[in-house]
Amino acid sequence: MNTNYYNPLGLISDGYLYLNNNNAITRLECKQVKNVYFKKEKVLSNNIRLLILSLLLFTALIILEKSISSEYRIGGYFIASVMATSALLIRYYNYKIIITTKNQNIIRTNIDLEYKNEARELISHIKQNIKSNKTMLKAI
Repeated sequence: MNTNYYNPLGLISDGYLYLNNNNAITRLECKQVKNVYFKKEKVLSNNIRLLILSLLLFTALIILEKSISSEYRIGGYFIASVMATSALLIRYYNYKIIITTKNQNIIRTNIDLEYKNEARELISHIKQNIKSNKTMLKAI
C-alpha cells in the first residue's frame, strides 16, 4: 500500500482518499474529486444567547432597582456589561472540509479547532493529487 499522505483527518493512498467523517470513514477516488474547500463559518448562536442574557439582566436590574441593594445592583450591572461586551467581541467558528465530486455529490466534514492546521494540509495534498490527475488526462 503506497501511502502518499496521512493525518488524523484523512489518508491519501493509491489513488483513493479516505476521509474521517465523524468517526466514519468515507472513501473516494481521487479521480472523482472535482474540488476541495476549507470553510470557516461564524457561529452566532452563542453570541446571541449571551447578548439576550445580558439584556435580560439589565432589564431585571432596572425593574427591580428599588428592591435590590446598591452593592448587588453594581455587581449585576458589571456582570451584564461584561456579558454584553463579550457577546460583541468574542467570535466562535465552525470549520468544515467540503468536497465536491464530478457527479455533483457534496461531502461535508466538520473539523474541530485543534485539527484546523491538519485540515489545511490535507486539503493542499488533495489539491495536488487533483492537479496531477488533470495534467495526466490532458497529456493523453
